[in-house]
Amino acid sequence: EYRLHVQYKAGPNTFEVSLETLDDGIVVQAFGDIVDDSFRGGQIGVWSNSSFTGQFDNLTLVKASGFAEAPNPATDASDVARDSGLSWKPGEFASTHDVYFGTQFDDVNDASRANPLDVLVSQGQSDTSFDPAGVLEFGQTYFWRVDEVNSAPDFTVFKGGIWSFTAEPLSIPITQLTVTASSSFGASVPENTINGSGLTGDLHGTVAPDMWISTGIPATIEYAFDRAYKLHEMWVWNSNQTIEAFIGFGAKDVVIEHSLDGENWTVLEGVGPLAQAPGTAGYAHNNTIGFGGVTAQHVRMTINSVQGFAPQASLSEVRFFSIPTSATRPDPATGAADVAPGVTLSWGRDGREAERHEIYLGTDADNLPLVGSVTESSFDTLALDLQLGQTYSWRIDEVNEAADPSTWAGDIWSFTTVERIVIDDMEAYADREFAEIWATWIDGFEDPTNNGALVGANPALGDFSPEKGIVHGGGQSLPLHYDNSAAAQSEATRTFDTPMDWTRHGVQALVLYFQGSPSNTGGNLYVNINDTKITYPSDPENLQRLGWSKWVIPLAEVSGTDLSQVRSLTIGVDSGGTGVVYIDDIVLTDEARVLTTPVTPAADNLISHWAFEGDAADGTGTNSGTLMGNIPFVAGKVGQAIELDGAGDFVALTGYKGLLGAPAITVTAWVNLPLDSSGGAILGWGPAGTGTRFGFRVSAGRLRIEHHAGNLQGDTGLVTGAWHHVAVVIQANSTISHPEVALYLDGIDDTRPGQSANPFALTAGEDARIGSRPSNDDRFFAGSIDELYLYDRALSPEEIAGAAGRTEPFDQ
Repeated sequence: EYRLHVQYKAGPNTFEVSLETLDDGIVVQAFGDIVDDSFRGGQIGVWSNSSFTGQFDNLTLVKASGFAEAPNPATDASDVARDSGLSWKPGEFASTHDVYFGTQFDDVNDASRANPLDVLVSQGQSDTSFDPAGVLEFGQTYFWRVDEVNSAPDFTVFKGGIWSFTAEPLSIPITQLTVTASSSFGASVPENTINGSGLTGDLHGTVAPDMWISTGIPATIEYAFDRAYKLHEMWVWNSNQTIEAFIGFGAKDVVIEHSLDGENWTVLEGVGPLAQAPGTAGYAHNNTIGFGGVTAQHVRMTINSVQGFAPQASLSEVRFFSIPTSATRPDPATGAADVAPGVTLSWGRDGREAERHEIYLGTDADNLPLVGSVTESSFDTLALDLQLGQTYSWRIDEVNEAADPSTWAGDIWSFTTVERIVIDDMEAYADREFAEIWATWIDGFEDPTNNGALVGANPALGDFSPEKGIVHGGGQSLPLHYDNSAAAQSEATRTFDTPMDWTRHGVQALVLYFQGSPSNTGGNLYVNINDTKITYPSDPENLQRLGWSKWVIPLAEVSGTDLSQVRSLTIGVDSGGTGVVYIDDIVLTDEARVLTTPVTPAADNLISHWAFEGDAADGTGTNSGTLMGNIPFVAGKVGQAIELDGAGDFVALTGYKGLLGAPAITVTAWVNLPLDSSGGAILGWGPAGTGTRFGFRVSAGRLRIEHHAGNLQGDTGLVTGAWHHVAVVIQANSTISHPEVALYLDGIDDTRPGQSANPFALTAGEDARIGSRPSNDDRFFAGSIDELYLYDRALSPEEIAGAAGRTEPFDQ
């Protein structure tokens, strides 16, 4: 048996480790990498009683599993609640556990069954947790260790490492406060007593401008907190100038008062003369003034005399501590986003002495209603029916009727709920047992005569994994292969272990995204919610189109099933046909259905139209081109098109420099890529140089808009051998720093998510070209181009859809 120790991390993935056997005198040292939780040693040396005995190469050591791990509290944790218990992850072969616990490192480290040293608090226990007897002491550091003990016959003891934590302090610093004084001298203003100036850690320096100095005596300095606190004590660093021992600016005889309202004051009794500072660097506070738990929002100090004969009074730093009476450590953390609307609110630490907690929650932080009262440190909001996409504020008031005051108002926290509830984003599936996508989405594998669906990336080749290349969001989608030649329909069904309630949180619609394939042969998409069928109401040809289509199903229009008890969701294709449809991001939202209704683009602001009907003429008569190279005319999407070879063919627009300074730009065209083409420039202008050139092209089979300073890429690959309608719309050019830019493929916004456009600032330069980049005489287009339009305005999504040949409305 060997024990593996990680000594230190020498690089990003490199560790020095040592091995020691359970026999004395033999040490193995190794230097190498940790890979997949295993140590891969390049050189392994063995020493016996300091004598080198041999070296081994390429030894692999699996991470040790005989020891207790993952301590809770984490080692070196601070501010641990006094009622916290201890827990750990057991060693793989441990049968029982010995727990050592105490306040001295050496005792906990040296103790054993034979010599417990009063720190062996539990021997041979089976549980992997331990509750220390009594309540932990405030601010005390504790050390603990867990020895893992094997079962019979050897009962080997694996001595654990030493873990430590520090219990919560009795009081905590007040950080939200302001200060005023009766007078101040030059740069030595009263704010210096609370802003940390002159402090290194908790030690003060000797520079006078880092302190407060009054202009005379007596002098007063007053502190106001953001709210009332239960005061524990005040630390005072007196004046610490280098001349302090000779002149004595430091406060001596003082009167300290406290107040709730800043008008009615109570003198703090028992405050004696303050101690003098040494006048040397590295000065720790030497005045601690206890408040005994009084409740106050203001503290005032009146200095009636100083340590020497100085005509002015001075202080270096003042710090206040309060007993925590308010709930802290909110979960969700304040400002959290994408919080589930059924969230359970919790707080990691109750206010000291609280007996119950009043929860206030609402959308108006200045007027929060009381929504509940609990004795535990959490509150379930499910009954409140929080709404999607809403920011909520909340606070916890701590209540103890027997105390004075009986209620401590808490801080106001906030969180924002998700804008959608994810039903399935397909990200949880993996190629391992019980995590397969087909184990959740049940297809027709076992009943092909009644269900022609198979779920998987390529079932014909035995690949039943999620699709990882064609995705709407994240890294996976659900590929549903359908074959309705034998079965009436092809469908996959997910059954929910616990029925879902789709009537809460302001949910208005079920939304899913789908993408078909040009090789699909018909079919109609549908979903079943429980047993209620809803057929896709838009253009059925969307099953043959590339790009992700959105389907919004208003739940108010779904009848015949109980939406508060949704047990299953089915996605299928019927009405004949074969092919594949990809499904992703099935969500519930509060959005209404908004349709894009295709329209024919208006001719307004049309700059040029190259129809390529046997020539490169511009239909507007302004920017006719010249065919460069041997460019044939072939059958186009409409009439004829040009066919470019990708090796030097292009259309020169001599004398035309492009749309310079236009408020908006739209380019649309039809393109057809041959099998071996990855695209090229469709239209470009401008010279080389930062931010001054424009290029709309197909790159690696995807749309792309770029200039010297940035680019945006399309999300969908173009199918070769087929006509695609492509478009780019720039909403503002050189007028805002980040113009709104969108790429469209076959009438659908295809801009890859998560991108932002850099500024477009086009200047005069190279002549424009069709089929090439003019600035570098490269990126020659390989394929056919037809019906190229150029506008100096932004076409609407409806116009883009109409230009792409769509006629049926579809979800925006």
